[in-house]
Amino acid sequence: MRIFTYLFTLLSILLPLQSLKALECPDIPRDLLQQEHQTLLEQIQKHNELYDAGKPEIRDEVYDSLTARQRLTSRCLGIKKPAAAIPVDSRHRYPMGSLNKAEDKKQVEDFLKNAQRVGTLVIVQPKIDGVAAELVYRNGRLIQALTRGQWRTRQGITLLPFIKHIPAIPRSISNNKNEIVIRGELYSDRNNLHAKKSASPRHYVAGLINRSEPPAEELAQLKFFPWQWKNSTQGSLLKNTHQFEEWGFMKTEQFSHKVTDIDSVLKLRAFYGKTSSKVTFPMDGIVLKMNNLAVQERLGHLDGTPYWALAWKFPPQRAVSQIQGINWSVGRTGQVTIILDIAPIKLQGITISNVNAGPLTYFAKRDIAVSDSVEIYLKGAATPVLGHTILRPTNRQPVALPDFSPYNGLSCLEVSASCKEQFIARVKWLTGRNGLSIPQFDQQFIEQLISEEKLQRLSDIFKLTPSTIEQEAYRSLHNHTLSLDQALRALGIPEVGRKKSEWLAKHGKNWSTIQKASINDLQAWLKASEQEAQTIKAYLNSREIKATGEYLLKNK
Repeated sequence: MRIFTYLFTLLSILLPLQSLKALECPDIPRDLLQQEHQTLLEQIQKHNELYDAGKPEIRDEVYDSLTARQRLTSRCLGIKKPAAAIPVDSRHRYPMGSLNKAEDKKQVEDFLKNAQRVGTLVIVQPKIDGVAAELVYRNGRLIQALTRGQWRTRQGITLLPFIKHIPAIPRSISNNKNEIVIRGELYSDRNNLHAKKSASPRHYVAGLINRSEPPAEELAQLKFFPWQWKNSTQGSLLKNTHQFEEWGFMKTEQFSHKVTDIDSVLKLRAFYGKTSSKVTFPMDGIVLKMNNLAVQERLGHLDGTPYWALAWKFPPQRAVSQIQGINWSVGRTGQVTIILDIAPIKLQGITISNVNAGPLTYFAKRDIAVSDSVEIYLKGAATPVLGHTILRPTNRQPVALPDFSPYNGLSCLEVSASCKEQFIARVKWLTGRNGLSIPQFDQQFIEQLISEEKLQRLSDIFKLTPSTIEQEAYRSLHNHTLSLDQALRALGIPEVGRKKSEWLAKHGKNWSTIQKASINDLQAWLKASEQEAQTIKAYLNSREIKATGEYLLKNK
């Protein structure tokens, strides 16, 4: 009877946290549902990669809707493990996933009731908008520091080489246990001048630790908020906060609040949402956690997502500003992104002077002009988002955008006056984290090579000599260890992401066969439409890609 009662209680906790409101499967044929499921996976993957790159295109609420729908289609198709789970780095001592998110007040109330049912307090802490990391101490000495897994590499970023410059993370603690595993959030204060130059403090931190040699003075300004001692013997989260302080981490007790009902949770959410002057760290909500560690252990997790915790984000905060200028940028694939310069406004202590208006196709439908007043709000508490147009005055000044039709997935494989921006984006892709990972090829260095006429087309990268580039960069160009699918991905083939690069490598076997593949072959291998296959074929047959491939894919 006791086992039955426990199982019933456990089930009552797990079900609400899945956030699957639509329990009924769609009444459509299975093949159409499978197509929808695959499309959802591709969209989620695309936006995961954009998020990793610090260039998100959709709001969190939209992303959450995509993943909720994908979980539903998975269940209806009998797929037990959702493919959209956060990547799990096997080097972590315990699986490290994201948090379940409350969509409304009712889910928070259910969480509180469930905690009461299993006999534990609930603790509320601010949800820090930073980069989650796991620290491992062995016999008191820090031996591993990893961020949560990234979508592209499936692995976390190793922080250990940087720790000596980050005083917020102790290199040793007074404990002789075999291993202590601590998790927390690496973040930047809002008043950090370097962070203010990025889209958000979180994007700044992610970009900083992704550099091969981040500046020591910038690392020194990073903070660390410890929120979990994974293998704690203390019995409760509150006791852990005391221990963190004794070990030299920041004091978190003042940010750890006992709550008993929804009213106390609402008050705390409102308090942190106002971002009092005493709190300088960036937040995008609050987190509710069951205090009893034994209960946490019993409830467990799914792919690192704990059943004993629940995030509740802040409602968006909005303001109105006037558009002062309209600019644009051309990306690697030829997609044009519109950037609005706006009269500076402040939201939650953050000064905002420009906002991404999305791709050209979206912007063209919005009827936006200089002098229009538009709504701006923050996603979480950090990233500005363009809302509705509030006012279109009679003196508004529509901007005549140039003809962007020449730009597409096949354009700008060579540099020219009109192709410089897209060409540089292609070089960055090939030499960056999606390709050869050569740190020397930053914006300034690429522009220097172009001005010196040493880099006029994509294949020129491989003709650079040791007198022009660093020895390490030269070795990376000519002795890289990329697999066939990774090298294909580095080529930046239109319509071909990571998964399709794997398919192309699997079916094509080698570069020579892939170049000879027919339209029908590409359609079958990549599940592509005829038009997509024609674009891919045209790209592979282009003179410059053939030349680049001869260097990048030799012996493959």
